[in-house]
This record gives sequence, structure tokens and C-alpha cells, in this order.
Amino acid sequence: MKDLSNLAGERHEKLLRGYVASLPDKQARIEACWLQVQATDFSPSSMAGLRDLAHRLAGSAGSYGFDSLGEAAATLDEALDTEVPGVAQRREIGLRAADLLQALAAAADKS
Repeated sequence: MKDLSNLAGERHEKLLRGYVASLPDKQARIEACWLQVQATDFSPSSMAGLRDLAHRLAGSAGSYGFDSLGEAAATLDEALDTEVPGVAQRREIGLRAADLLQALAAAADKS
């Protein structure tokens, strides 16, 4: 019978493989939300949808060893913490969204 550490290691590897397999979908959803934010002129509801995705990704990425991805998601989450962004805030949100999409692509490529 396998000992607990082997079982835990196998379970972790299975979860990691599943998380890595989900990265392209996460990237597509964030891209779609970012396009929606822009199309709706940064409406509060579209920003809330993007923020929700970024917030969840910020919470999960580090658990799977994707620290830079988690940091990029947290930075976007923080940038979206406004109801009516001005020009400078919109530019910052755009930069953070681009950083997160780049981090997602890099994480998917590394895996």
C-alpha cells in the first residue's frame, strides 16, 4: 500500500495538471472580459466581471506555484478597485490586463 506522502504527491500532481490544463480557458475568459470592459467604456458591471476573474486567479495561482501569475492577477484586481476610472486609471487597468494576459501565456507555455 502506498504511504500517505505518495498519495498526497500524486493527488497534488493531478490537481496541478488540471490547473495547468485550465490556463488557456482562463486566458480566453480574461481576454473576453477585457474586451467587454473596453466595449462598454469601463462600465462598473463589466469591470466587476473582470475583477472577479482576476481576484480568483490571484488566489489560486500561488497555490500551484505560479507566483508571478498570481501577482499579475492581484495587481489587476487592485487596479480595478474603482467605480469610475479616470484616464490615468483606465491606462493602468489596460497595462495590468496586458501584464496578466502575458503572464497567463507564459505560465501555459512553461507547463
